[in-house]
Amino acid sequence: MTCSFQKDEPGQPIHQRPMPQGVPSPDACKLVEDVFEEYLHSAKLTEEMKIIIKENIIERRKSPIAIKDTPVFRTADGILTQAFWMRAKSVPKYELPFQRCILSYMSDLRFLGVASRELGLSRSRVWPRNLSMMSTLDHTVWFYDNDFDVGEWMLYVVSCVAAGNGRAVVSGQVRSRAPSTISSGRKTMNTLLMTVHAVVYSSW
Repeated sequence: MTCSFQKDEPGQPIHQRPMPQGVPSPDACKLVEDVFEEYLHSAKLTEEMKIIIKENIIERRKSPIAIKDTPVFRTADGILTQAFWMRAKSVPKYELPFQRCILSYMSDLRFLGVASRELGLSRSRVWPRNLSMMSTLDHTVWFYDNDFDVGEWMLYVVSCVAAGNGRAVVSGQVRSRAPSTISSGRKTMNTLLMTVHAVVYSSW
């Protein structure tokens, strides 16, 4: 993973993509483990699937990161996009270097799945739509904001830029929950905290 760091440069021009429209707030979303729990008790599942779901529930409850999904959508230009809320559990607001370390760790969560979903791949399907393994070959992170708290809900917006020949390029944007005034007070928006780009290897 490559991380860029720099000193503050106040007064510089600012530009960023707008916040995705229609994304529900974290208050309107359920924790992933609670969704799994409901699915476990409401759907007709094989014993094998029940075991897998129970393991996922245990893993999510033990995880130091809380995640809430929002509906997957396509942008106006047809790009499949996954957005989910995330925050660190029971973490005090550390100094900036530690905040960046934690957010860098969080940036690798659930990052690869959007590529396989775009291609219609799954571990339960047969070749050529079978997914056997995925891993990140290159994970690059850029920070754009020096005032954030990983203990607060942040929106992670992830999309697959391109995929083919066993490779995919995935892009992500981490945004603050609450809008803030930036660019000398002229514009109010959900601050872009970090962008992530990765080349993904898959043996589909």
